[in-house]
Amino acid sequence: SRDDFEWLPEFLLDLTQGKGKDRMKQGSNEERINNSTWKLLVLLSSNTHVMDFLSGARKHASQAEMFRILELQMNKKLSWTPDEGATLSLLKKNFGVAGRELIRWMVRNQETVKQVLAETQESLMVEFESNADERYWTAGNSCIVAIVRLLGKKYANIIDIPIKPIVEVLRTMVYSARGIIHSSERTAEDVLNAYTRERYGKFVMVSLSIEGKLITSLGGNEVVDESLTRSDIAGRVEKGFTPGHIDYYIEEQLLKQHCVSMSFGYKDFKEAIETMPNYKVKYVRKDMLSKTRGPSMRVNVMQITRPVNPTDEEM
Repeated sequence: SRDDFEWLPEFLLDLTQGKGKDRMKQGSNEERINNSTWKLLVLLSSNTHVMDFLSGARKHASQAEMFRILELQMNKKLSWTPDEGATLSLLKKNFGVAGRELIRWMVRNQETVKQVLAETQESLMVEFESNADERYWTAGNSCIVAIVRLLGKKYANIIDIPIKPIVEVLRTMVYSARGIIHSSERTAEDVLNAYTRERYGKFVMVSLSIEGKLITSLGGNEVVDESLTRSDIAGRVEKGFTPGHIDYYIEEQLLKQHCVSMSFGYKDFKEAIETMPNYKVKYVRKDMLSKTRGPSMRVNVMQITRPVNPTDEEM
Protein backbone atom coordinates (compact mmCIF):
# COMPACT_ATOMS: atom_id res chain seq x y z
CA SER A 1 0.00 0.00 0.00
CA ARG A 2 1.51 3.33 -1.05
CA ASP A 3 -0.77 5.27 1.29
CA ASP A 4 0.47 3.52 4.44
CA PHE A 5 3.95 1.98 4.41
CA GLU A 6 4.09 1.47 8.19
CA TRP A 7 3.51 -2.28 7.79
CA LEU A 8 7.05 -2.65 6.44
CA PRO A 9 9.14 -2.12 9.64
CA GLU A 10 7.16 -4.78 11.55
CA PHE A 11 7.32 -7.12 8.55
CA LEU A 12 11.12 -6.77 8.35
CA LEU A 13 11.60 -7.56 12.03
CA ASP A 14 9.20 -10.51 12.08
CA LEU A 15 10.57 -12.01 8.88
CA THR A 16 14.24 -11.86 9.89
CA GLN A 17 13.43 -13.38 13.27
CA GLY A 18 11.77 -16.35 11.57
CA LYS A 19 8.32 -15.55 12.93
CA GLY A 20 5.36 -17.08 11.13
CA LYS A 21 2.16 -15.17 10.46
CA ASP A 22 -0.42 -15.49 13.24
CA ARG A 23 -3.62 -17.13 12.05
CA MET A 24 -6.97 -17.90 13.67
CA LYS A 25 -8.46 -21.36 14.16
CA GLN A 26 -11.36 -22.16 11.87
CA GLY A 27 -14.71 -21.91 13.62
CA SER A 28 -13.43 -20.31 16.85
CA ASN A 29 -12.08 -16.99 18.03
CA GLU A 30 -8.71 -18.47 18.96
CA GLU A 31 -5.22 -18.23 17.47
CA ARG A 32 -3.54 -21.35 16.16
CA ILE A 33 -0.37 -22.55 17.84
CA ASN A 34 2.36 -21.05 15.68
CA ASN A 35 5.53 -23.10 15.44
CA SER A 36 6.49 -22.11 11.89
CA THR A 37 9.97 -20.69 11.34
CA TRP A 38 12.09 -20.10 8.27
CA LYS A 39 15.39 -18.81 6.91
CA LEU A 40 15.12 -17.15 3.53
CA LEU A 41 15.74 -14.10 1.35
CA VAL A 42 12.83 -11.97 0.20
CA LEU A 43 12.69 -9.71 -2.86
CA LEU A 44 10.43 -6.64 -2.70
CA SER A 45 9.60 -4.31 -5.57
CA SER A 46 8.22 -0.83 -4.94
CA ASN A 47 8.07 2.65 -6.39
CA THR A 48 8.71 3.96 -2.87
CA HIS A 49 12.36 4.27 -1.85
CA VAL A 50 12.39 2.04 1.22
CA MET A 51 15.59 3.33 2.84
CA ASP A 52 14.38 6.93 2.45
CA PHE A 53 11.13 5.97 4.18
CA LEU A 54 12.87 4.17 7.06
CA SER A 55 15.36 7.00 7.58
CA GLY A 56 12.75 9.77 7.31
CA ALA A 57 10.88 11.68 9.99
CA ARG A 58 9.33 8.66 11.73
CA LYS A 59 8.50 8.51 15.41
CA HIS A 60 10.44 5.35 16.15
CA ALA A 61 14.07 4.81 15.23
CA SER A 62 14.46 2.40 12.31
CA GLN A 63 18.14 1.47 12.41
CA ALA A 64 17.40 -2.16 13.28
CA GLU A 65 15.04 -2.41 10.30
CA MET A 66 17.54 -0.75 7.94
CA PHE A 67 20.20 -3.29 8.91
CA ARG A 68 17.81 -5.98 7.65
CA ILE A 69 17.32 -4.71 4.09
CA LEU A 70 19.43 -3.69 1.13
CA GLU A 71 17.99 -1.54 -1.63
CA LEU A 72 18.97 -1.30 -5.29
CA GLN A 73 17.50 1.82 -6.86
CA MET A 74 16.85 1.24 -10.56
CA ASN A 75 17.62 4.71 -11.91
CA LYS A 76 18.94 3.72 -15.34
CA LYS A 77 16.37 3.34 -18.11
CA LEU A 78 16.87 0.03 -19.91
CA SER A 79 16.59 -0.51 -23.64
CA TRP A 80 16.82 -3.77 -25.58
CA THR A 81 18.16 -4.66 -29.00
CA PRO A 82 15.92 -6.86 -31.18
CA ASP A 83 18.05 -9.93 -30.35
CA GLU A 84 17.87 -9.19 -26.61
CA GLY A 85 14.11 -8.69 -26.85
CA ALA A 86 13.73 -12.03 -28.60
CA THR A 87 15.80 -13.74 -25.89
CA LEU A 88 13.68 -12.18 -23.14
CA SER A 89 10.47 -13.34 -24.83
CA LEU A 90 11.72 -16.94 -24.56
CA LEU A 91 11.46 -16.71 -20.78
CA LYS A 92 7.67 -16.70 -21.07
CA LYS A 93 7.77 -20.30 -22.25
CA ASN A 94 11.15 -21.60 -21.07
CA PHE A 95 11.23 -21.99 -17.29
CA GLY A 96 14.49 -23.96 -17.21
CA VAL A 97 15.73 -26.78 -14.96
CA ALA A 98 18.84 -25.23 -13.34
CA GLY A 99 17.20 -24.76 -9.95
CA ARG A 100 16.04 -28.37 -9.76
CA GLU A 101 19.45 -29.72 -10.73
CA LEU A 102 21.22 -27.41 -8.26
CA ILE A 103 19.00 -28.55 -5.37
CA ARG A 104 19.67 -32.20 -6.22
CA TRP A 105 23.42 -31.55 -6.23
CA MET A 106 23.25 -29.61 -2.94
CA VAL A 107 21.39 -32.47 -1.22
CA ARG A 108 24.14 -34.87 -2.26
CA ASN A 109 26.95 -32.46 -1.25
CA GLN A 110 25.74 -30.75 1.91
CA GLU A 111 29.15 -30.53 3.60
CA THR A 112 30.64 -28.86 0.51
CA VAL A 113 27.79 -26.36 0.46
CA LYS A 114 28.37 -25.47 4.12
CA GLN A 115 32.10 -25.05 3.50
CA VAL A 116 31.61 -22.81 0.44
CA LEU A 117 29.06 -20.65 2.31
CA ALA A 118 31.40 -20.23 5.29
CA GLU A 119 34.34 -19.33 3.03
CA THR A 120 32.21 -16.86 1.08
CA GLN A 121 30.91 -15.19 4.24
CA GLU A 122 34.42 -14.75 5.64
CA SER A 123 35.64 -13.39 2.30
CA LEU A 124 32.81 -10.85 1.96
CA MET A 125 33.25 -9.61 5.54
CA VAL A 126 36.84 -8.73 4.66
CA GLU A 127 35.91 -7.41 1.19
CA PHE A 128 33.19 -5.07 2.53
CA GLU A 129 34.85 -4.40 5.91
CA SER A 130 31.63 -5.51 7.60
CA ASN A 131 30.88 -5.42 11.32
CA ALA A 132 28.50 -7.33 13.59
CA ASP A 133 25.68 -4.82 13.02
CA GLU A 134 25.67 -5.77 9.33
CA ARG A 135 25.26 -9.51 9.95
CA TYR A 136 21.96 -9.70 8.02
CA TRP A 137 23.53 -8.03 4.99
CA THR A 138 26.52 -10.35 5.20
CA ALA A 139 24.35 -13.46 5.52
CA GLY A 140 22.17 -12.54 2.53
CA ASN A 141 25.05 -11.47 0.31
CA SER A 142 27.01 -14.61 1.20
CA CYS A 143 24.10 -16.82 0.13
CA ILE A 144 23.86 -15.04 -3.22
CA VAL A 145 27.58 -15.26 -4.00
CA ALA A 146 27.89 -18.82 -2.67
CA ILE A 147 25.07 -20.02 -4.97
CA VAL A 148 26.81 -18.44 -7.97
CA ARG A 149 30.01 -20.28 -7.02
CA LEU A 150 28.18 -23.59 -6.54
CA LEU A 151 26.53 -23.32 -9.97
CA GLY A 152 29.96 -23.21 -11.67
CA LYS A 153 32.07 -25.96 -13.20
CA LYS A 154 34.11 -26.43 -10.01
CA TYR A 155 31.03 -27.70 -8.15
CA ALA A 156 27.60 -28.48 -9.69
CA ASN A 157 28.81 -27.68 -13.23
CA ILE A 158 25.47 -26.22 -14.32
CA ILE A 159 26.34 -22.71 -15.49
CA ASP A 160 29.28 -20.31 -15.04
CA ILE A 161 28.15 -16.83 -13.99
CA PRO A 162 30.70 -13.99 -13.57
CA ILE A 163 30.98 -13.33 -9.82
CA LYS A 164 32.80 -9.98 -9.85
CA PRO A 165 29.90 -7.90 -11.32
CA ILE A 166 27.53 -9.40 -8.73
CA VAL A 167 29.89 -8.56 -5.88
CA GLU A 168 30.18 -4.99 -7.17
CA VAL A 169 26.39 -4.56 -7.19
CA LEU A 170 26.20 -5.91 -3.63
CA ARG A 171 29.02 -3.56 -2.64
CA THR A 172 27.09 -0.60 -4.06
CA MET A 173 24.01 -1.52 -2.01
CA VAL A 174 26.00 -2.04 1.21
CA TYR A 175 27.93 1.22 0.90
CA SER A 176 24.76 3.15 0.03
CA ALA A 177 22.91 1.69 3.04
CA ARG A 178 25.82 2.53 5.34
CA GLY A 179 25.77 6.13 4.23
CA ILE A 180 22.01 6.43 4.79
CA ILE A 181 22.18 4.85 8.25
CA HIS A 182 25.14 6.97 9.29
CA SER A 183 23.44 10.19 8.16
CA SER A 184 20.14 9.27 9.85
CA GLU A 185 21.46 8.39 13.31
CA ARG A 186 19.17 9.98 15.86
CA THR A 187 20.84 12.18 18.47
CA ALA A 188 19.61 13.72 21.71
CA GLU A 189 19.52 17.10 19.95
CA ASP A 190 17.26 15.59 17.26
CA VAL A 191 14.90 14.36 20.00
CA LEU A 192 14.88 17.80 21.66
CA ASN A 193 14.25 19.56 18.34
CA ALA A 194 11.39 17.17 17.55
CA TYR A 195 9.80 17.92 20.93
CA THR A 196 10.04 21.66 20.30
CA ARG A 197 8.78 21.41 16.72
CA GLU A 198 5.77 19.24 17.56
CA ARG A 199 4.70 21.28 20.59
CA TYR A 200 5.78 24.80 19.66
CA GLY A 201 2.23 26.13 19.97
CA LYS A 202 2.20 25.05 23.63
CA PHE A 203 5.41 26.82 24.67
CA VAL A 204 5.09 29.80 27.00
CA MET A 205 7.30 32.51 25.48
CA VAL A 206 8.67 35.09 27.91
CA SER A 207 10.94 37.84 26.52
CA LEU A 208 12.62 40.72 28.25
CA SER A 209 13.03 43.69 25.91
CA ILE A 210 15.95 46.16 25.96
CA GLU A 211 13.71 48.64 27.76
CA GLY A 212 13.02 46.02 30.44
CA LYS A 213 9.45 45.39 29.26
CA LEU A 214 8.11 41.86 29.76
CA ILE A 215 6.44 40.25 26.72
CA THR A 216 4.54 36.96 27.16
CA SER A 217 2.62 34.73 24.75
CA LEU A 218 1.70 31.10 24.11
CA GLY A 219 3.45 29.78 21.01
CA GLY A 220 4.20 33.36 19.95
CA ASN A 221 0.53 34.09 19.21
CA GLU A 222 -2.02 33.48 21.95
CA VAL A 223 -2.30 35.44 25.18
CA VAL A 224 -1.36 33.74 28.45
CA ASP A 225 -4.28 34.07 30.87
CA GLU A 226 -6.09 32.33 33.74
CA SER A 227 -7.90 29.87 31.43
CA LEU A 228 -4.77 27.79 30.77
CA THR A 229 -4.50 24.27 32.21
CA ARG A 230 -1.53 21.96 32.63
CA SER A 231 -2.32 20.12 29.40
CA ASP A 232 -2.00 23.41 27.50
CA ILE A 233 1.67 23.83 28.47
CA ALA A 234 4.52 21.79 26.92
CA GLY A 235 7.41 24.02 27.98
CA ARG A 236 8.68 27.52 28.61
CA VAL A 237 11.23 29.64 26.74
CA GLU A 238 12.85 32.65 28.40
CA LYS A 239 14.80 35.14 26.33
CA GLY A 240 16.76 38.06 27.74
CA PHE A 241 17.02 36.84 31.33
CA THR A 242 20.45 35.19 30.92
CA PRO A 243 22.62 37.57 28.82
CA GLY A 244 23.40 36.09 25.41
CA HIS A 245 21.49 32.89 26.16
CA ILE A 246 18.04 31.34 25.88
CA ASP A 247 16.58 29.26 28.71
CA TYR A 248 14.37 26.25 27.96
CA TYR A 249 12.21 24.69 30.67
CA ILE A 250 10.60 21.35 29.83
CA GLU A 251 8.62 19.25 32.28
CA GLU A 252 10.55 16.04 32.89
CA GLN A 253 7.45 13.84 32.80
CA LEU A 254 6.52 15.09 29.32
CA LEU A 255 10.12 14.74 28.16
CA LYS A 256 10.26 11.12 29.32
CA GLN A 257 7.05 10.34 27.41
CA HIS A 258 8.50 11.97 24.29
CA CYS A 259 11.74 9.96 24.54
CA VAL A 260 9.72 6.74 24.81
CA SER A 261 7.68 7.68 21.73
CA MET A 262 10.93 8.14 19.77
CA SER A 263 12.58 4.94 21.08
CA PHE A 264 15.28 6.98 22.82
CA GLY A 265 16.28 6.28 26.44
CA TYR A 266 15.69 9.19 28.80
CA LYS A 267 18.91 8.45 30.69
CA ASP A 268 20.87 8.49 27.42
CA PHE A 269 19.09 11.72 26.44
CA LYS A 270 20.10 13.46 29.67
CA GLU A 271 23.71 12.29 29.49
CA ALA A 272 24.03 13.46 25.87
CA ILE A 273 22.44 16.89 26.47
CA GLU A 274 24.56 17.46 29.58
CA THR A 275 27.77 16.90 27.61
CA MET A 276 26.88 19.05 24.59
CA PRO A 277 29.23 22.02 24.04
CA ASN A 278 27.87 25.39 25.27
CA TYR A 279 24.81 23.74 26.84
CA LYS A 280 24.16 24.10 30.56
CA VAL A 281 21.63 21.74 32.14
CA LYS A 282 19.97 21.93 35.56
CA TYR A 283 17.06 20.13 37.17
CA VAL A 284 14.80 22.44 39.17
CA ARG A 285 11.22 22.94 40.23
CA LYS A 286 9.77 25.73 38.15
CA ASP A 287 6.52 27.66 37.92
CA MET A 288 5.94 27.41 34.17
CA LEU A 289 3.58 30.42 34.21
CA SER A 290 5.53 32.73 36.51
CA LYS A 291 5.51 36.44 35.54
CA THR A 292 2.41 35.86 33.41
CA ARG A 293 -1.32 36.20 33.99
CA GLY A 294 -1.69 32.43 34.07
CA PRO A 295 -2.25 30.26 37.18
CA SER A 296 0.61 28.85 39.23
CA MET A 297 2.00 25.67 37.68
CA ARG A 298 5.05 24.34 39.55
CA VAL A 299 6.55 21.15 38.11
CA ASN A 300 9.91 19.33 37.95
CA VAL A 301 11.72 20.52 34.83
CA MET A 302 14.92 20.18 32.88
CA GLN A 303 16.41 23.63 32.36
CA ILE A 304 18.55 23.93 29.25
CA THR A 305 20.53 27.12 28.75
CA ARG A 306 22.21 27.64 25.40
CA PRO A 307 23.71 30.57 23.45
CA VAL A 308 21.39 32.66 21.27
CA ASN A 309 21.41 31.77 17.55
CA PRO A 310 20.56 34.24 14.75
CA THR A 311 17.37 32.27 14.05
CA ASP A 312 16.20 32.86 17.60
CA GLU A 313 15.40 36.44 16.67
CA GLU A 314 12.24 35.09 15.03
CA MET A 315 10.98 33.73 18.36
